[in-house]
Amino acid sequence: MVCLIAEGVEVGVDVESLGRAGSIAEVGPRMFSPRELAQLEGLHDDQRPGRCLRLWTLKEAYIKARGMGLALP
Repeated sequence: MVCLIAEGVEVGVDVESLGRAGSIAEVGPRMFSPRELAQLEGLHDDQRPGRCLRLWTLKEAYIKARGMGLALP
């Protein structure tokens, strides 16, 4: 569910398929911080893909909001 309320600014929604969770988990070691990787390692195998997807979408939203693209470490 998404609810956006804005006036005078651009807003958007980025939707990711749950099916991408596995592929995101594969690139995780290159994209996630050491702290995030440690958190993921502490999860059960069945919980890891969903958490990878949530981390990915949070990072992507933050990077887009900052307007720095992938230049942001």
